[in-house]
Amino acid sequence: MERATVSPEKTQDATRERILIEASKLFALHGYGGTSTRAIADAVQIRQPSLFHHFDSKAAIMDELLCHSLAVPTEVAARLAEGEGSPAERFGEYLRFDIEHIFSSPYNLVGLHRQEVMDQPAFAKWRHLYGELRSARRRLIADGMASGEFIDLDVDLADDAITGLVLGTIGGRSRRALEPKRAAKELAEFATRALRPDPVPG
Repeated sequence: MERATVSPEKTQDATRERILIEASKLFALHGYGGTSTRAIADAVQIRQPSLFHHFDSKAAIMDELLCHSLAVPTEVAARLAEGEGSPAERFGEYLRFDIEHIFSSPYNLVGLHRQEVMDQPAFAKWRHLYGELRSARRRLIADGMASGEFIDLDVDLADDAITGLVLGTIGGRSRRALEPKRAAKELAEFATRALRPDPVPG
């Protein structure tokens, strides 16, 4: 009987994925500046030179994690902001997608959007994309206010509150065992209701 073999490409892909997973945990615990490539290599149980075979720098690791965190959610938010129909429903759809994305991610996303990361010149494109994400979200909120589906309040304040909810979700993800779709549904409903006017008494 022939012994099953694992191709070098699959082994390399698996090691690369382990680097991203362990690095994301360390960034969450110690911050970007407080995490060294040696610490990442030790967590993956590989030698530091082997890590550089997969990523040429710590910034390259963070770059890939930021792409995972921001690229598709920003695309979805921008599409929904340009869409038609109920702004509240479109806003809820965005939140469901984004929160499920967070909960189902193999990476710990806590340390990615901190100021120390976004202020780095190397991540300027991601800082710009994060601005686009928040701009699309603000447009959805403003449209909801204009349609009367959301209460009239400062749009930036409302977006800050939603940002706090999302970041709090990221921070608490490891302590929760909720199924991603359920978490997304419940948190999106919670956030959307918080923006709606009180029901008119019967």
